Amino acid sequence: MTEDITQRWESLKLTEEEQEQLTLPEEALLSSNTKGKHCLLAMIFNDRTANMEAFKSTMSKAWNTKGWITFKEFGTNKFLLDFQCLLYKNKVMNRRLWSFDRYLVCMKEFEGGLSPLEVQFTHEPFWIQVHNLPFAGMTKEVGALVGSGLGRVLEVEVDTKEYG
Repeated sequence: MTEDITQRWESLKLTEEEQEQLTLPEEALLSSNTKGKHCLLAMIFNDRTANMEAFKSTMSKAWNTKGWITFKEFGTNKFLLDFQCLLYKNKVMNRRLWSFDRYLVCMKEFEGGLSPLEVQFTHEPFWIQVHNLPFAGMTKEVGALVGSGLGRVLEVEVDTKEYG
């Protein structure tokens, strides 16, 4: 039976009409990009499938935006977040590192030219804190050196109090 199905599958071919490519008008793409300015893409790094309703409820409270946010799933633990206001979207992006159920929530700007299968979450900025450095090492320069061992350093914060 499996061989029969395989043979039938292999004999299937698209007609010329079915093989024609569809070109979308530029106006349609531009309107999608305009709407996308209020959107973020998010992924929960978890081996198990997250509860979308719990994620939606928890993160809406944590982000504390005054306007609405819509959550649309586009893959396992992947979400398209649409914010009512650009200000709220930027607030969420600027205040990250976010977690849900103790798992990292990676976020990135909406890219309208990508299909959901092409969206990749490979980087997420996060804070590190270094303890027990010698007082002489508590400088921005040393912080940048330590951080660069982990990846690209965006900012180094040090206590500005004088020691001595």
